[in-house]
Amino acid sequence: MAKRLTVIFVVCLFLVSVVVGGALAATAQKKSTEKRVRHISWDINWGGAGEELIFAPASSKYSIGGAKDDHPECIDSLGTHTNFYDVNGPFIRHDQVGHTWYDFQKNGSVGRMISVTAGGYRHFSWTYCEGAYPGADRYVDANCFNPIGAFVGQNHAAGGHNKNAGYSNQLHMPDGKSVIIHHRTAGTGLDPCWWSMITMEEELCSGNYPIHFDIPDTIKDCSSGEEGMWPKADMYYDETKDTVYFHIVMTEGNTEPVPNVVAYERCKMDPDNLNTMICESYVNGATASYTLTAGTNYSNPPTNVISHFDTSCSVTPVVTVSPAPGSKRVAIAYLRPCCDGSCDYLSDIAYLESMNNGDDWIDGSNWDPPTIVNITDFGCDGNERGFHDLSACYDYNDSLHIIYLTCGFDPTNPGYYQPG
Repeated sequence: MAKRLTVIFVVCLFLVSVVVGGALAATAQKKSTEKRVRHISWDINWGGAGEELIFAPASSKYSIGGAKDDHPECIDSLGTHTNFYDVNGPFIRHDQVGHTWYDFQKNGSVGRMISVTAGGYRHFSWTYCEGAYPGADRYVDANCFNPIGAFVGQNHAAGGHNKNAGYSNQLHMPDGKSVIIHHRTAGTGLDPCWWSMITMEEELCSGNYPIHFDIPDTIKDCSSGEEGMWPKADMYYDETKDTVYFHIVMTEGNTEPVPNVVAYERCKMDPDNLNTMICESYVNGATASYTLTAGTNYSNPPTNVISHFDTSCSVTPVVTVSPAPGSKRVAIAYLRPCCDGSCDYLSDIAYLESMNNGDDWIDGSNWDPPTIVNITDFGCDGNERGFHDLSACYDYNDSLHIIYLTCGFDPTNPGYYQPG
């Protein structure tokens, strides 16, 4: 079957909020910051054969107040707050899997917050806060729904006092154990300030996350000096090598309205040995390899450098691995500036793709620079631009799909935009 790329041009804001998981920005500011929070409890719903992430109702996607919808009655009914809806025949079941006071669950692209295993386990993770932030401690919280129909309950997977974890993305190992990638602060007096982390369950659907890896996040030629943040990942399991590969993207942690570098690394491990991980990146003309040991005292040195592949005006990169049998295709989709040096929502939609599990990105044969496909090529003078976020996936026929949003733009009136 001929491979194909499907690009979905979205003109309905409501559709984007459902399909992409509410990934549209709440305001027209250049980049959301860590401090954009509101007082809210959060419902995650799933239904039928196709799980779907649905946020609590928003007063206005473009109001300064953002999404706000308090549900105090839900907090004490975790796992039992259930409704059934008849939609064209089949039942859709809605369960509350957790709550939080931190409603801003993403900056830019939202990524994946639910994963479903072959054995029927459903893993969920999100940013949890005990009260108004800043002030209250921030965590990555998680829950698991097992095949017999029971929740393990909301648990802290990472974070805590002076370790403000958040912006999680959800994966799982071949045996179903939960894997969460996120960032967090290092703790009082430690440097660098922000760390990107991989956190794992030791036992399937246990709610216990004792395994933590501080992955490399120092980006080569990053002018701001900030570490990589807002990491997202997807996983490929090579049965012939009995090796798990995590494909990881992250964005320079700079909140200034300028193009920020976006980086990639690949980390691998033996699924039977959860204490050791090897992360790789093509740096300075050679493959750099870093061996990490799981622990609770993190010490990934800033000399563990990874390389970037382009720049973006928002936290947009997402990475996806094909589920097609025998495929090793990996793609990174993101928004890149259509006019060099400008970040007034002047973005194109682009992607890069590896056909061999990222080997050509790691050995340098398709890196420095990699082959980048610009889908839109809007240029500097048109009146349409890519806007803030996107999502991507492969289907079981090995075809890549990218969904994104554009807005109307007036080059003679910088700062003006009209969502479309």
